[in-house]
Amino acid sequence: MSVTTILARCQNAGHFRCRWCWNGGRDRIANASSFNRILLLEAGGEPSVLNDIPAWMPTSRTNLQTLKVMTTRGKMLGGSTSTNFMMYVRGNKEDYNRWSTEDLGGDPQWNYENLLPYFKKSEDYNGIWASEPDATEYHGKGGLLNVETSDFQLGADEFLAAALEKGYTIGDYNGATQEVFSKFDMTTQDGWRESTYRAFYRDTGKPSNLCIKKYAHVTKINFQEVSERPIATSVTYRRQGITRTVVATREIILSAGTLESAKILMLSGVGPADHLASLNIPLVMDLPVGEKIPVMFG
Repeated sequence: MSVTTILARCQNAGHFRCRWCWNGGRDRIANASSFNRILLLEAGGEPSVLNDIPAWMPTSRTNLQTLKVMTTRGKMLGGSTSTNFMMYVRGNKEDYNRWSTEDLGGDPQWNYENLLPYFKKSEDYNGIWASEPDATEYHGKGGLLNVETSDFQLGADEFLAAALEKGYTIGDYNGATQEVFSKFDMTTQDGWRESTYRAFYRDTGKPSNLCIKKYAHVTKINFQEVSERPIATSVTYRRQGITRTVVATREIILSAGTLESAKILMLSGVGPADHLASLNIPLVMDLPVGEKIPVMFG
């Protein structure tokens, strides 16, 4: 089987949950050109009706004796946007700018200034900062993802009043600076969770050039040497007890979250050479994959 783009979103069995995975991206890619043939490999199935209820949210637990973090997973279409706390918080702009610098091996196109138009394009902003003079600079209207400020934020008014009394700034944390106090903007609409599955797929219809394989567990990304460089060319996955490999003619997008993306890369031979050697995994590229993960959960 050969397709233009493979979107790999696999979470294998275990307790850890990946961070936010924007499944809406699959439909953006599919709608960008009808000539693209998109295959989405999803480890789970469709969310249940319970996932539409905003109060239905998981919790994380830490075992103080073993220091292991157990947290729920978004093993379904929509990823963790179908299970998270729905707080709409973009990353800090300086993080994007740092990631795009050459000393971190990044691409300058991934800085905050270049990414902001895509945040705005996906968003239909109806929050409390919509009437501010600079709202259109940082927020979008008419996108598929509804963002609003929830009225039910217990104690928020008192908290903000106390912050203001102490001289702190009240403002939009997705705006010019995040060093402000504010109520949370939420990905909800009409009292329901606005997951990426609902916003970009269920309520808008499936693009004809998008094929979704549910309950497909990605086990490996396969590489070939091209001009002395390893190029990802295919993905191996397991579904209904059968292992298959699908070839991509253009690109492979790995979107399995913080933990599982690192795991899949290392199973594919991309990671710290010493660690892969200890597991008898053939090395494709020696990179510090996963080394920052303990910092996130420390």
